[in-house]
Amino acid sequence: MAYEVGASLDIRNVMSLTPVTLAASLARVDMFFHILNIEREIYWQIGSITCAAYPLSQIDTIDIKTGQISKTSVLNSVVFGDKDEHLELMDGVVIDLLNAKWNTFVKKKFYRQFFTFAFYFIISLICFTLRPGPPINAVLANGTNTTNTTTKGSNITDSLNLTLTFNDTAKNESISSLTTLLLNFTIPTEETMVEEWWYNLTEKCRLMRMNDMQSKIRIAAEVAMFFGAFLYLAAAVREAKFLGMRMFYENLWARIVLVVERGVSPAERLKQLMVYSQPMSDGRRALVLRLHQSDEDKEEMKEILEMKRRHERHLKKREDKILGRAPSITQPTKPTQLTK
Repeated sequence: MAYEVGASLDIRNVMSLTPVTLAASLARVDMFFHILNIEREIYWQIGSITCAAYPLSQIDTIDIKTGQISKTSVLNSVVFGDKDEHLELMDGVVIDLLNAKWNTFVKKKFYRQFFTFAFYFIISLICFTLRPGPPINAVLANGTNTTNTTTKGSNITDSLNLTLTFNDTAKNESISSLTTLLLNFTIPTEETMVEEWWYNLTEKCRLMRMNDMQSKIRIAAEVAMFFGAFLYLAAAVREAKFLGMRMFYENLWARIVLVVERGVSPAERLKQLMVYSQPMSDGRRALVLRLHQSDEDKEEMKEILEMKRRHERHLKKREDKILGRAPSITQPTKPTQLTK
């Protein structure tokens, strides 16, 4: 009713929301699609096929003038909405606009980021795979050699001491003291040999060895992974500021499209906007779609066209009324002279 008597659909409230963006933010499904049908421009109709243009100034997340991301746009309110009714708005022009963005530039950038992350994961895998650990076989071999040399000497001395002690104790002490001596004799285990090898290591740190090509590749990969981790964290913090800490749910693909779009520069976003949109008769950029309409949709379209005609008539009357008052205010009329 307000639109029929000449109300504007571009007026904004204190939250900088227009009627259509407010309906999207509040998830008013019927009102949202009704306003979209009013704002669209019909180009032609053949049978059940209708070609219509939807202006993107309030729908798209890309600001048509600056290329910045508009947080009050319809697309941003619908995709990141927290109500169940927002999922019902993911239809029609909203889905078609997301598909247009995906096919134009988002898909290419998404796969580029995916393969970049896969390459980063492979680098980290190389780092942890080639990182040298304690050589167990060598430890055991060296441990057995060293322990053999030490244990051989110790075994000889221990055996000599044991025999001497045994002889002395057999002569002078009781059998209980001999049993206590045998229980105190311990054999070194594999764990103690590894610990002995590690703590007795006096050469250069094993992670800094660059004797062969494998070690050089490992160190280069670790350096690349170190700087890549900082770049990834910086990008994650930037997205967290925009998205908040809410979890992704339901419309994950739509969120991916808008998140990847944020990684594009404003100039590039404007360039891609010109690719998937077309100019309307008044110069605005619009998304042109071919719609399959039912009989009910055709009747609604006729009602909306009649409503827009009444809207234009009321606007014209208002303009004529304003223009009609202007001469009486700016140019006062002269009194007429009576003729004899």
